[in-house]
Amino acid sequence: MGANHALHNFNFNIGNNMLKTAHKENDVVSLKLSTGEEIVGYFISSDGIEVVIRKPLSLIATQEGAGFAPFMITSDTMASTVSFSKSNIVTMMATASHFADPYTKQMSGLDMSAESKSGLIL
Repeated sequence: MGANHALHNFNFNIGNNMLKTAHKENDVVSLKLSTGEEIVGYFISSDGIEVVIRKPLSLIATQEGAGFAPFMITSDTMASTVSFSKSNIVTMMATASHFADPYTKQMSGLDMSAESKSGLIL
């Protein structure tokens, strides 16, 4: 996968207002679906019909606080991309760092937290 830095606009019609959010490929984004589910994943692309996400996980409540679970338990969604119909997406936003950093660490093994950026890794 190349370093495609093209920006994709995601449009939401809210009354007479149009909100636009630009996301780059591999940005960590959060989708709020019309079912109430919140999905976190790597943004791949967006067109007039769908949003494509890589490695989508559902945000869930656990006894220790928020956690991640597979978006689809019966499918290997970690091995491919998943398309979400824009008609089922309420909103899409950049994921807050206190969720994006643990997500990135879980998906890649890289610690992106502020504490890990204090020194060099040799």
